[in-house]
Amino acid sequence: MPNKTERLKAIQDRILFSGNNYQETIIGFVCPITKGLTSSYHLVKGKWTATAKIPNVFFAEILKPMFLNPPLIEKICIMR
Repeated sequence: MPNKTERLKAIQDRILFSGNNYQETIIGFVCPITKGLTSSYHLVKGKWTATAKIPNVFFAEILKPMFLNPPLIEKICIMR
């Protein structure tokens, strides 16, 4: 069974998108009540940047910190 450090590394690798595979991806966050788009982001130099482009992948708004602030997720996982 992987230890906490290994699990955090795996999570970080998934969040950081260090490869170029996601350069064309535009993510959108959706309000759980209205089901409307609240914001869109695209990847620029390894960081998600706000954009006016139409997203091709959608996530619940509550997941936004996981994309925009990856170190926050690490802190939460360490605290558990």
